[in-house]
Amino acid sequence: MKHVISVTQLLFISLLSLTLFACTSSHKATRDWTILVYMAADNSLDEAAISDIEEMASAQFSDDINLIIQIDHRNEYPVSDYTGAERIHVRPASVMRISKLGEIDSGDYHEMARFFNWGADAYPARRYAYVIWTHGNNWYNYFNKFCPDANANSSINVSQGEFAAAMTLVDHRPDILLLDACNMQSLEVASEIAPYADFIIGSETSVPQDGFPYQDILPLWDTHPQTINLCSDIALSFINSYNPFGSQNPDGSFENKVSCSVVDTRYFSQFTAALSDFVVAEVMDNKFTFTEARDMVDFEFNDLEADIDIKNYLQKYFDLTGDPQVTQLLTLLDAAFPAQWFYEHPTDYSDLSGSASVWFPKYEDQFFNLVSDYEGMSYPQQGWLTFLDIIFLTNVTSR
Repeated sequence: MKHVISVTQLLFISLLSLTLFACTSSHKATRDWTILVYMAADNSLDEAAISDIEEMASAQFSDDINLIIQIDHRNEYPVSDYTGAERIHVRPASVMRISKLGEIDSGDYHEMARFFNWGADAYPARRYAYVIWTHGNNWYNYFNKFCPDANANSSINVSQGEFAAAMTLVDHRPDILLLDACNMQSLEVASEIAPYADFIIGSETSVPQDGFPYQDILPLWDTHPQTINLCSDIALSFINSYNPFGSQNPDGSFENKVSCSVVDTRYFSQFTAALSDFVVAEVMDNKFTFTEARDMVDFEFNDLEADIDIKNYLQKYFDLTGDPQVTQLLTLLDAAFPAQWFYEHPTDYSDLSGSASVWFPKYEDQFFNLVSDYEGMSYPQQGWLTFLDIIFLTNVTSR
């Protein structure tokens, strides 16, 4: 069962040892991994964040793993003894506060970079994993937002380049960037941050409030010498945890879809460049077929329902055309996404989806209302926006 150690025990009683902990220099020893968790929880997720800290402390992992958290609590309806931001060191059955930061704006991308830089310097390691734990909504900055801070009324605006800007300020390139937030695994978001991480783990669908199963995945850091295998098992553990009677679904009552994939950034740009070249070259002759395939895709993502799974889409387009170029694209996609999982209770796993979403709205008003926000990002400029222009506009062949 989840939450086997009480929040009171973990977050508050252990503060008695704060002085000794802060004075010791043992954390300066270089470990195998430093995992830095940025919890932007000054919003509706504060209670869930504390629950996940409790879950992390219930996991078993060795001293070769540093696990450091920065959590920004909400001020309204507080659920902890402290309503500002704090930094915490988690060990099995132990949670120790490192410092209180006061009120911060966790929706400011500078704050994210500041934490990652501080954590990597204070807890050096051979490899780094950065976890961003918060609300998410793909590249959109409407309704749900990425890293919303209720007190500051702010968020990190992906479409305006703020996520990419945060990563450019990070001094230590992460081996793993894990996005524990809804709808963040998209071609648009990945293109913004792929230059700054080796692997990206995330979900193109909504992430349930219980999030990633930290009691399951933290032990994996000790048992997987190869980062790519570690990432794949983290993604699969996420899926399995929401199976009936999994660690995040112990009574079998969760009935929804979950997905998780891994981006190998060594191959990601090769896939996106080939995809953009293909759709731009073919769209004038096959405009109807491209839209027909879009309308055949089974599901869409996030609160605007204007995104499709790219692998599912390419499969549908191939079914309509038999174009051998699509087979080549799917091969490149599988190299860029070495792990792709999709589960819809009570059906089984499917390899036809679960990779990443991409913006391909069905309706003209969706396109025209959002294109001005969309066009400034990296991925649209690779050719996908030209493709969409030709789909939705008359007599437009380039941008």
